[in-house]
Amino acid sequence: MKLSDFKYPLPRNLIAKFPAKPRDHSRLMILNRADESMEDRKFHEIADFFNKGDCLVVNETKVFQARPVRKKRKRRTRRSKCSFCVN
Repeated sequence: MKLSDFKYPLPRNLIAKFPAKPRDHSRLMILNRADESMEDRKFHEIADFFNKGDCLVVNETKVFQARPVRKKRKRRTRRSKCSFCVN
């Protein structure tokens, strides 16, 4: 798998700036592996896609942006933009 596999056009107007109200009405993309189709639904409908014995794993990690500064021997300062995950 290559990083380029994840590059695709994403119009700015489709990037959420605020959570949906109510929160469970956020968009949910359903991928059907059997026929390779996609369906656009709402998150509150997620239970419709589970069968008895299925398991849902919830990831509650938060991501924050930081700019660590590192100094090189030649007195040059380098800044990097990173994202960190915290529990």
